[in-house]
Amino acid sequence: MAAKPASAEALAAAKRELRARAQARREAMGEAAREAAGAAIARTLETFTAFGAAKVVLAFMAMRGEVDLLPLMARQTKKRWGIPRIVRSPESHIVFHHYDPQRLVMHAFGMFEPSEGLLQIEPGTVDLVLVPGLAFSPGGHRLGYGGGYYDRYLPTAERAVRVGIAYRVQVVEDIPYHAADQKMHYLATEDGIWTCAVAPSEEPTG
Repeated sequence: MAAKPASAEALAAAKRELRARAQARREAMGEAAREAAGAAIARTLETFTAFGAAKVVLAFMAMRGEVDLLPLMARQTKKRWGIPRIVRSPESHIVFHHYDPQRLVMHAFGMFEPSEGLLQIEPGTVDLVLVPGLAFSPGGHRLGYGGGYYDRYLPTAERAVRVGIAYRVQVVEDIPYHAADQKMHYLATEDGIWTCAVAPSEEPTG
């Protein structure tokens, strides 16, 4: 069972420490290793039954060494792809718009976003969500950057399959979590696809 700090302060401190370690591990891989691992993750996804069946798929634009999903999106042209845009009011949250490589805007966080004028994807139509993160546990817990964007969005896409996208070094045994933190159904790394609660050392499926 994942560790649960006794207080909000302890939880926040534990998450900060894990974020720093996770970012360091990802950076230490080096660009070439990340590129190779990202290509392996994309190939694995293409053999994954849930991905193959999905018509509407939400992805993300890579930043800070995240897995680059653009080659996968370029190959899988029959799917309807969506990417997130951060909305600041009335409260900060994300919405997803149709992906159009000709209509991207650079965000201050360092990643591209879809133009606000692009067609928005309704959460109820989403079949599968590819979720970024700094760290994931075999049980499906996720550590993001701290904004809570996906924790607020995922419950609105009630029927969507959730797949955490990460390099193998980002999978850790325990992640401190709050009751509102959303869990993944699967993890996808360069080693394969795991059903959450199955340890990465066990045989991957997909």
